[in-house]
Amino acid sequence: MLLTGYAAKHEKLKKQYGDAHAEREARQNKAQILNGMIESLRGAGPAVIGFDEKLWNTTIDHVTVNRDDTLVFTMRDGREIQVKR
Repeated sequence: MLLTGYAAKHEKLKKQYGDAHAEREARQNKAQILNGMIESLRGAGPAVIGFDEKLWNTTIDHVTVNRDDTLVFTMRDGREIQVKR
């Protein structure tokens, strides 16, 4: 009976470790995306005057156009920005 208690505790700890490891990897991936966006913005110069395809591709994942003329910009880091046309 003592052995099964240890085995259950071991399985619980193993799951917690796996969850923490997956969360860490997700955060590292997000940090890598954000660092790429920051570097792209640094390379853009002091002010972006016109459309910059490289900047767009490194910051925007996709844009959704709604029937009510709102645009939802989904950034590569998962944030969404809604704009009324």
